[in-house]
Amino acid sequence: MKTENLNHFDSRWAEIKISGKNIPNRSNHTSVIQGKYMYVHGGYDVDKGILSDFHRIDLTEEDRENDYTW
Repeated sequence: MKTENLNHFDSRWAEIKISGKNIPNRSNHTSVIQGKYMYVHGGYDVDKGILSDFHRIDLTEEDRENDYTW
């Protein structure tokens, strides 16, 4: 992560490309970005009900040539 971006907040939505197996679809989850990671916890799945799983993805932008991986 570039140091000049540490105090910059960008509120625009952006779709990121994910490689490998993605996490299950969900609603009513909690997500947060802390440093170079995004964390997703819990939520609700229509078929499975309440979810209690926890996921982390590295959002490092430096030299990114590949998709992001959970």
